[in-house]
Amino acid sequence: MSQYSFPLLPLREIRATLSELEIQVVDEDLANPMGNKVRLIYEQLIDVLLHMKREERLQAALNASEHLEYPELHEESVPTIAFVKACHKLLSTSGITDFGMKDILQPEARRLRRNLSAIINFAKFREDRQPGY
Repeated sequence: MSQYSFPLLPLREIRATLSELEIQVVDEDLANPMGNKVRLIYEQLIDVLLHMKREERLQAALNASEHLEYPELHEESVPTIAFVKACHKLLSTSGITDFGMKDILQPEARRLRRNLSAIINFAKFREDRQPGY
């Protein structure tokens, strides 16, 4: 069994913390996660914790797609790549090194709980340290 440098939080604490961050989830979103809702949760966490607004990520993606030979073929893939890159940054900073597309497209409740626990613990740690800086 793997050990993490953060405790796995109970679902009610994850839900309460997300609610404090103005990210609305219900028990079903965490117990039986669906890709579209998980993506929305991660997008909102990126906005709040990395200060990377969705519009900024999309603009950067559009600028990158201008360098492609057929940019119209990549209207969806380039923004998705930018989103996954931001997710990877958030999760690797939080201590999760095995994040992948499956965590978004086919999320599992166990891994979602672990990922959200890591993000929340990192956010609380950062909040505690922030006044010193």
